[in-house]
Amino acid sequence: MANVEKIKEMIAEEISAARQTIKTDDYSMSIGELINLYRDNEITLDPAFQRLFRWEDDQKTKLIESILIGIPIPEIFVAQKADGTWHVVDGVQRLSTIFQLTGVLRNSEPLMLTLCKYIPSFEGRTWDELPTSTQREFKKSKIKVNIILTENSDEAQYELFQRLNTGGTELSAQEVRNCLMLMIKPVFYDKVNELKSYPNFLECIKPLKSHYLEKEYHMELILRMWIGFDGNTNFNDYEPISKAVIGDFIDKETIRLMNTDTMELFEGVFKRTFDKLRPALAESSFKKFDAQRSDFSGPFNVSVFEMITSGIASNIDDIENVGNAELVDTIKQLYAEGEVVLGLDRGVKPIKRFKDLTAFAKDFFK
Repeated sequence: MANVEKIKEMIAEEISAARQTIKTDDYSMSIGELINLYRDNEITLDPAFQRLFRWEDDQKTKLIESILIGIPIPEIFVAQKADGTWHVVDGVQRLSTIFQLTGVLRNSEPLMLTLCKYIPSFEGRTWDELPTSTQREFKKSKIKVNIILTENSDEAQYELFQRLNTGGTELSAQEVRNCLMLMIKPVFYDKVNELKSYPNFLECIKPLKSHYLEKEYHMELILRMWIGFDGNTNFNDYEPISKAVIGDFIDKETIRLMNTDTMELFEGVFKRTFDKLRPALAESSFKKFDAQRSDFSGPFNVSVFEMITSGIASNIDDIENVGNAELVDTIKQLYAEGEVVLGLDRGVKPIKRFKDLTAFAKDFFK
């Protein structure tokens, strides 16, 4: 019983400590006030989110209509920086739409409204064509702004964005992670986004269904390969490894990679790896080898992807000189190794499997 009470005390203490790290405040602000803050550069709309998630004009028109007829719209979340400025974390499209309509959104054409249900006369109109009384009413409309006071870092801001945008939304883990890359190092995002279209890479991951690509899963695969090739992960940071989450692992390792200067090196190795794999195995590259059937079969396997790409990429200088048939035979032999049989077992946790298989493959292909 004493142990139960101790645990309760620990829970209460941990909650109290966590609440001290993030403080919040909220205001109900008029659209006119928000426009003025934006004009004065006191509100930042991160271009990262605008590049990734764009509304169509009919979505924008519905928002404007909702505001004017009094339908409540979701609150805006902003992260307050050390200098007091606000960085919009959730609500970029709503504010962008409002600012575009009123003609203050930078680098944007005026918004032309489309047909909507309650105010059909909106269709084809711009801000200047709306009645003055409507303009005034619109600017007086209130929006709740929730202000999050975090440490002044991109990582803290990303975590906030992640928590707000992964519950009950249709964004994949990688789509949210793309915002992380764009917030911290846009050139890093651009490089991964470029590599995802490399023809030989796409040929090798062809068994992946199209909806995976629509959710940018091939970008996540590139990050997994990069982490394995880099080989500088401190796995002690993920103890106990049995409870660590693979998505958090990829997030943290991506942040680490963005603070290195390995981008040019990895780009070259990435292309050379798939230039070798495509003619050798093509779309069978990341299927398991079945010794009894003497064939590569089954669906695309992400653990096989991590293992094969890390092993070949780390030894590409030697493997480029190996014939395709010899490379295929070597990969077949890999599946007979006890460490690989154990590593691919379903009971192994994802991060431990990643650690063990990538390390083994890098030595095996030497």
